[in-house]
Amino acid sequence: MWYTLTTAGTLYHFDYATEDFDGVYPLPTPLNGVVGAFVSKIDGNVWLAEMLGQAITKFDPRTKQFTRYPLPLTGLGIVVVRAETENRYIWFTGFLSNSNVRFDTRTEEIDVFTAPIPASFPTENTVDSQGRYWYSTATTNSIQYLDANNEAVIIVMPDNGVTLPIGIPPGLNIAIHSGPDNAIYFSQVLRNRIGRYQL
Repeated sequence: MWYTLTTAGTLYHFDYATEDFDGVYPLPTPLNGVVGAFVSKIDGNVWLAEMLGQAITKFDPRTKQFTRYPLPLTGLGIVVVRAETENRYIWFTGFLSNSNVRFDTRTEEIDVFTAPIPASFPTENTVDSQGRYWYSTATTNSIQYLDANNEAVIIVMPDNGVTLPIGIPPGLNIAIHSGPDNAIYFSQVLRNRIGRYQL
């Protein structure tokens, strides 16, 4: 299991078989604010979001080496990397910049897609059974996905009162996951409930 300590700016590895913490890997950039770790099925590397370091970072578990890709814009505040599409793209949510960030593992190009609702704060991401990229929004009481043209499609949560531009009261949707039953599951922290959207 790979995990990060954000305040320490360090990647760790826990071995399930031996139950040992057998790897400690400080990122090369200090005060990077690394958040989360995602093992890609594309290349087997561990991908990291540097929230404060403004970079996408790859860790090769074979060579134990980091490769850092600075972001083209400042203030993106990427926080979650848990999605990959088309056997080439790694996706990050840009919490502070109200965007989603896509990294092309073949060309190493970085694309930024701005969310359509201001201050929606994209938080977590997932991919459904059709290969579509989904993300949660902290303030809008909606979940969203990108269509084939990378345009956002907004799914408004039921019984939420005012939804646009800010949900009142907000559900504070953080988690989003694609379930095995062809549905998208999401959380509403401030409403103490889990929702399901059937595809």
